[in-house]
Amino acid sequence: MRILLVEDDRLLGDGVKAGLCGAGFAVDWVRDGEAALAAVAAESFAAIVLDGLDGLILTGGLDVQPELYGAERHPTTDPARPDRDAWELALLAGAQRRGMPVFGICRGLQLINVALGGTLFQDIATQVETAGPHVHADYDRHSHAIEWAADSGFAKLYPGVTSGDVVSIHHQSINALGRGLRVEARSTSDGIIEAIRLEGRPYVLGVQWHPEFHPPGSPTLMDCTPILDEFLNAARGRRW
Repeated sequence: MRILLVEDDRLLGDGVKAGLCGAGFAVDWVRDGEAALAAVAAESFAAIVLDGLDGLILTGGLDVQPELYGAERHPTTDPARPDRDAWELALLAGAQRRGMPVFGICRGLQLINVALGGTLFQDIATQVETAGPHVHADYDRHSHAIEWAADSGFAKLYPGVTSGDVVSIHHQSINALGRGLRVEARSTSDGIIEAIRLEGRPYVLGVQWHPEFHPPGSPTLMDCTPILDEFLNAARGRRW
């Protein structure tokens, strides 16, 4: 079984960009010396990469460009990375066409939502009046509670449990929900969307928190093993 993990902003470094040019893929050069893969090139290269894979994980990183969901840039929004956005959107589209399971973490959840026509709050602290702290100087030691409904997918993964604490490192979040998505979990204190799932198939799940910062057996943090096992079972072609 092969899973593609889109790890961070170094994935499309100068060496990879040069390799794409050498292989005949078009690269558009934009401001600040960054390269953005043309849509057709991104889709073509994504198709090559996805062949033979069983699943896709989209992880955290810089903010998704607000231009992708028709919003003006907020002063707190990260500098644009159109190359990464184009690359990951192409991977996501290709995975969905193949019926390939997708798991999004933090930025990955937000990208899934934007790809399906949703929008984001660019700065929770200033755009959500009731917002609690979702990012903190303690970084991966900062956590808050989330909760889910009895009819959610999480309720099946966690029988008899309706809430848990998660590591939170994000200043943006979902505003309008994308097409075909349903809310799986929300922040207990302020209602911020913390997990989403695509209705039906293929398997697409996104979480706003960071499972990689939840040590196994933690007495205080939510055990993310059932979520990861569900994704891996979907990647193995089993029912979830």
